[in-house]
Amino acid sequence: MTSDRFNCLGPFSDAKPDQCSGLTFKKAGGHELLGAFKTPSLRGISDRVSFMHAGQFAFISDALDHYNAAPVATSGHSELTKLDLQPDEIVALAAFLATLGPNPH
Repeated sequence: MTSDRFNCLGPFSDAKPDQCSGLTFKKAGGHELLGAFKTPSLRGISDRVSFMHAGQFAFISDALDHYNAAPVATSGHSELTKLDLQPDEIVALAAFLATLGPNPH
């Protein structure tokens, strides 16, 4: 991402460096990456079994409950904040995720 000549920091960008914080946070190593993982696409999420990076949830509703509660990380740090969604909102969100179709890969 940072080597792409067309990114925010590239030679073709009109942005000022202080407007490109999305690229400057990237880390290649260090304690901040303990427990970090690459987030997959949401396309086809309803077709995948077991959710989260370690597959700890069998159902999408369990993963949504996890994000809604935003528990403290067991290792490393967490950037989650409690969402305070109501049960009907979680059901609606799960229904929306089911509409995202198959992953093209």
